[in-house]
Amino acid sequence: MNEKILYNIIDSELLDSHPDEWGVRVHSVNPQSMGFATTLTPAVISQAVDNNIDLLVTHHDAWEFMLEERHACIELLAQYHISHIWCHAPLDAVDFGTASALLTTIGCKIIQTIAKRDGRIGELPERLHLSEVIKLLSGQLSESPCRVYDVNRLVARIACITGAGTKIDYLSEALNYGIDLYVTGETNLYLLEYAGFRNVSVLIYSHNYTEILGTQNLSHKVADQLGIKKISRHDRTVNDIHARIMMHFKVFVHHALRRIFSNRRAAENVGSGRKT
Repeated sequence: MNEKILYNIIDSELLDSHPDEWGVRVHSVNPQSMGFATTLTPAVISQAVDNNIDLLVTHHDAWEFMLEERHACIELLAQYHISHIWCHAPLDAVDFGTASALLTTIGCKIIQTIAKRDGRIGELPERLHLSEVIKLLSGQLSESPCRVYDVNRLVARIACITGAGTKIDYLSEALNYGIDLYVTGETNLYLLEYAGFRNVSVLIYSHNYTEILGTQNLSHKVADQLGIKKISRHDRTVNDIHARIMMHFKVFVHHALRRIFSNRRAAENVGSGRKT
């Protein structure tokens, strides 16, 4: 495995146009097992350690604005020799990516790309009641919608922008294609207000779960490249308090021991007259 592996999977022009939206950290040159999750967190790494995973594939990196949690993730990956591949904007854009994966898994045919390639519009084989669409999506995502806005009309054409699809411009663009339903992973006051004004139904699932299927597709393509047979899903579990506490405790102990040994070496060097 090397840092160029994504170039075997995703168009080089797309990767090169988003240099800060993907990355590869190599801590195990020949990984034998893979885990995937939408977001890199200490809890996800904890699950990987428990399952003897030596390669994680995620949609989100541990972003810089996550401050010390980012540093904890980077150190834990190195400490446990877990390589990490992440791909954000390019994975949203590709045909096997986040929005396409969510729509095709419930039987939609993709008919349009929207939202600067972040979203897709799909069409169901037949018109369904919103409750039936919810049943299909919830079954695939393993969660119920966080919010349902129902204008009481049958659904055939669905726009999907996974993750943070709260921009009014995205919904407005999708409505130009005659959609009956807008699906995304976050909401705000104005998205639902505009949906009511334009008389279109909206389903809000979680940011992480709307993007897990595209991440799964990427992980299988990486596995094919590396000949990995063992692949497992490691969701970001907000309620997994124990795993987070234990992992942060391990990081604390690691830093404390490193400081102790560093101070001890410095004292020994001073005592012997050597420069530190």
